Amino acid sequence: MDSGWFKVDHVYAFPNTKTINQLSGSYIPIKNVWFNLNEENVKLFSQPNENSSHQMVEFQRVRVIEVKGNWSKIEYLLNDRKITGWIQKEDQCGMPWTACNY
Repeated sequence: MDSGWFKVDHVYAFPNTKTINQLSGSYIPIKNVWFNLNEENVKLFSQPNENSSHQMVEFQRVRVIEVKGNWSKIEYLLNDRKITGWIQKEDQCGMPWTACNY
């Protein structure tokens, strides 16, 4: 990520789907990056480290607003209230129909 942009390094698609390999090497605005948390009871940390305070979060559709190493700062709405926090790499699966490779 550089100045609010993600670089697309690899594109994975199911067989017999529209080819999107041409996106490899391109950039997309971070504001367009959304995903679903891949598990129930994900730890949402106050800072990008395991020693910071945290709360448990259930399945949510979240938007990425910042990245530091393997941590993503996310936000989502819950009862019209904006919630933000940091999640670890293993909770950042963008493929809800399969297991992610870490």
